[in-house]
Amino acid sequence: RQFCIKPSRSDGGAAGSNSEEAEDDKSKSATAEKAVKAVGYRYLTAVICQGSWTICFGKEYIIASFVLMMCIWINLLTIVRNLDTLSYDLQASVPSRMKDYVLDVLPFAVHFGWISAAFVVNANVLMESQEVE
Repeated sequence: RQFCIKPSRSDGGAAGSNSEEAEDDKSKSATAEKAVKAVGYRYLTAVICQGSWTICFGKEYIIASFVLMMCIWINLLTIVRNLDTLSYDLQASVPSRMKDYVLDVLPFAVHFGWISAAFVVNANVLMESQEVE
């Protein structure tokens, strides 16, 4: 269950505003549930793989680190694609939509961007370790 404290309206509210607020809360709750389902256990898997990658790369287990990096990349790609399919309330104000994007999508997109660059570097390290020309 989600609990939140909403500020009281100073204008006394219009008739029917409680039902509109309840419907708005249900819509936000549904979007939040969709976002959680879009991420699922994939982020936990990515974090575990990233921790394992750090150990493997530090100990110079290059092939294992490459495989782990690929797992991180695939999990983050799936998360970003799943979050991209979420439909946000287009009737909401721009700051509200921006806040939703910054909190729901942007952290995963930035993480995916960094891992994409690191994946290319890790592939280069693998080829160098295997003396591929």
